[in-house]
Amino acid sequence: MLPSRYLARVIVLKLFTVAPLIRTPILQGGKHSILLMPLAETEQRKFIGEFFEAYRPMDPDVFARRLLDRVARNEGTIVIPGWWKLLWWLDRLLPGACAFGARRRFERDRRRLADRLANMPRSGS
Repeated sequence: MLPSRYLARVIVLKLFTVAPLIRTPILQGGKHSILLMPLAETEQRKFIGEFFEAYRPMDPDVFARRLLDRVARNEGTIVIPGWWKLLWWLDRLLPGACAFGARRRFERDRRRLADRLANMPRSGS
């Protein structure tokens, strides 16, 4: 049996991490994307749809084709869609600024949902 330090030089491990935003039923208010709050299901579906459309989700077939092409080319880092690579680089260069921006975006979306809940008609009124 070879010591592990020799095996480490022989074995090449390739890891692909994929975290896409793909247009699927869950982004359109599917069975598992209903919010646990007092908002009518139709309103939830509308809100969820608006929320995810702001991030420009990809068509599943287009995404799969692009991903498989890049995996076949053995690319080390795959960012799809290509324009997200700018955000990826920005996060690598200025992680604190990106975390700040993400927090602001989260708070803005949270306020939008809270406003929608506050303006919701009350039952029995």
